[in-house]
Amino acid sequence: MYDVRTVALSRLVSLYPGDPETAALLQATLLGETSSVERRWTDDFRLTGTYHALVISGQHISVLALTLLVLLKLLRFRRMPALGLATIACWLYAFISGLSSPVVRAAGGFTLFLIASYFFRKTRILNMLAAVGLAYLAFDPDELFDPSFQLSFLSAAAIAVFAIPLMEHVTEPLRAAVKRFDQIRYDPQVEQRAAEWRVELRLITETIRTWTTLPEPSAQVVVRYAVLVWAFVAEAVVVSACVQFGLALPMITYFHRLSVTGLSANIVVIPLLSMVIPLGFASIITGWHFLALLTADILKCAEFIAAWHVRFEPSWREAAIPLALSVSFAASLVLLAWAIRCSRRWIAPALVASLALFAAIYWQPWKPELQPRMLELTAIDVSQGDSLLLVFPNGETMLVDAGGFPGMSRMARKPNLNVGEDVVSPYLWSRRIRHLDYAVLTHGHSDHMGGLAAILDNFHPRALWIGAEPETDEWKVIQQHAQADRIPIVPLTRNSPPVNIGGASIRILAPSPDYVPGDSATNDDSLVFQVTYGRRSILMTGDAERPIEDEMLQSGLLHHVTLLKVGHHGSRTSSSEEFLDAVTPRFAFISDGYKNQFHHPNPGVLERFADHHTAVFRTDQHGLLTFLTDGNKIELNWFH
Repeated sequence: MYDVRTVALSRLVSLYPGDPETAALLQATLLGETSSVERRWTDDFRLTGTYHALVISGQHISVLALTLLVLLKLLRFRRMPALGLATIACWLYAFISGLSSPVVRAAGGFTLFLIASYFFRKTRILNMLAAVGLAYLAFDPDELFDPSFQLSFLSAAAIAVFAIPLMEHVTEPLRAAVKRFDQIRYDPQVEQRAAEWRVELRLITETIRTWTTLPEPSAQVVVRYAVLVWAFVAEAVVVSACVQFGLALPMITYFHRLSVTGLSANIVVIPLLSMVIPLGFASIITGWHFLALLTADILKCAEFIAAWHVRFEPSWREAAIPLALSVSFAASLVLLAWAIRCSRRWIAPALVASLALFAAIYWQPWKPELQPRMLELTAIDVSQGDSLLLVFPNGETMLVDAGGFPGMSRMARKPNLNVGEDVVSPYLWSRRIRHLDYAVLTHGHSDHMGGLAAILDNFHPRALWIGAEPETDEWKVIQQHAQADRIPIVPLTRNSPPVNIGGASIRILAPSPDYVPGDSATNDDSLVFQVTYGRRSILMTGDAERPIEDEMLQSGLLHHVTLLKVGHHGSRTSSSEEFLDAVTPRFAFISDGYKNQFHHPNPGVLERFADHHTAVFRTDQHGLLTFLTDGNKIELNWFH
């Protein structure tokens, strides 16, 4: 199976020699191979909630089975042999695609459909879901806590419980009404609701004949296909809306996103990507270039539509939901599902309650989880990099750096993990912070700046503070994001006046007014500042090395501090003996990665801290670190 997979992967690459993006996306879509896919290629699909159709999923099994069943019907295969061959094809595809969980679940569901059909049993989606879920969990109980498992089953349940009853009430009678529309003798066999629609549609047909002088058969064809198209669009909207509604809680919990444009994007993008599946496999099997070009054009059309929708997608993101509200919304959905099936008089109150709770979840009127009248510094564990949250006594927030990967500009392939989007932002959202008052970039190295663009886009701070930033390509990207988000960039130097925020005073110590950065970013470009609140103070050093430490010593601005954010992750190039003599910190935070390649922190630096009786806390050992003070008392916490 894996030899077949290897051949298919190489065939895709050969079909698109000058277009690695298309080849990589088709490898992901058809065979589940995502290692070559760069995140920037899929961002628009993520933002519009259509990413699930791009990567391999249960939808692929549905499209594959349906395509095969249509082909077998054209070849005059009987129903049960055709279903049997389609089931075998589904399992072969599951093996070729690497037995990914969504595909295995879908293949299992199709197998149950085959068994039910063999015994002439009517298949019910909820029963099938329960059977597949129980069988799957019997082999791997941990799947219950897997987001993919939860989203797969909840989306199918939302369709079964909410969408299908609505379609049975509205669109199915319409479809039935135009069945054999030209045969009046068929009218007595039509159910009442469909018969009522049939009468109305015949009146519309006569009206069209009168206005256009079309022959009756032509007018009937126009009405019939107009109804079928309308029913298809209506069902797509209903399914998309019900899935969005039913998956609101897990989508916010796992992805902090509730797409607005997804309602219309799914209607167009999913059918296009569904067409990519059979055409893509046909191009692999035949090697025909015109099929490959057609597949690529459809994929690019889906990309274009997703990108167009992004222009209208609101820029806000969703923070963590209070437990009581989550439980209430989930209970209202269960009540609504019960009312639809068992007691129609409860549908209206259950629906009103669900919509009201959904609106509260979407608008999120609650306050962030902050400690009032306290100065807080939290070192977020971003591995080998820096990202620190400052919360001031009045509740204003400041993020100093946003993490990233060291030396990212030198990497041939950029990592798919965006530290700002996938690590820093989720932590802020977990504390229900949806907006930052300030963002600070100490200097332009990728382990401090890599995640900053995502932070600007997600939290729209009032200002971005910087020190000395050379005009590198990476810094220009940050400037573009700041401009797009309308965030003013504020350069600061030692001559900048002190800033008071909520009773805490901020004093800039570096860079000096005459400091000139080079052509590329260096550690000594760092913005260094001290935050003082009552009797306690915090010194934020960025990655400033000994030349800047010596310069600050000569300026006479260094004084005793309570907490030192250790410069350059505890490297031997920072935290000199003379510097520590001047600041004599009681506590020190080191942000570094577990078993990092730079061997930070340096043992000699740790010895110097020990000689100064400074308590050192490290993110590689303690995880997330938090320092709290009311200006007098001190509290330290860490969370692995």
